[in-house]
Order: sequence, then structure tokens, then C-alpha cells
Amino acid sequence: DDSKRVCYVQGTELQLTNNEYMLISYFVKNKNISFTRENLIQNIWGYDYVGESRMVDDLVKRLRKKLKNENAEAEITTVWGYGYRMDDVM
Repeated sequence: DDSKRVCYVQGTELQLTNNEYMLISYFVKNKNISFTRENLIQNIWGYDYVGESRMVDDLVKRLRKKLKNENAEAEITTVWGYGYRMDDVM
């Protein structure tokens, strides 16, 4: 729910940081599309973002754990040598 900035999995609200919410929201809106880390940073946080592209890896790791804990059908997949994509919509 973008207006409230919350994400639900099977009726349970996920406790997400602002960056986690922004990333999962972007994946949900762009299902089955692969993105590089740099694409994600530019498209979500903007060209003026200062930081490491590995931040995306950390966010994905945390989101995967939270999704798994709620038995979510949606999954963030690693596209080896490229980046990430979400294969199913929540």
C-alpha cells in the first residue's frame, strides 16, 4: 500500500525500513524484469545517490529473509552476472 508505505504478505504486515520498502515496491511494480544494482540505485534513489552498490545486496538479503519468514510466494531472484528481479507479485 503506497499511501501508507506498508507491505503485506498473506495478510501480515512486513516490518520494513524505508529503503527496504522502496526496493520491494519497485520490484512489485516491475515484476519479471531484471535490473542491475546500478539500475536499481538510479531508478529508486536517483542519480545523486552517494554510496555503495553493495547496499542493494544487503537490502535484498534482508528482504529475502523477511519474505521467507512469512512464507511469501514472491521471490527476489539473483540473475547471475547481472543483478536481481522479482519473479512473482505479492
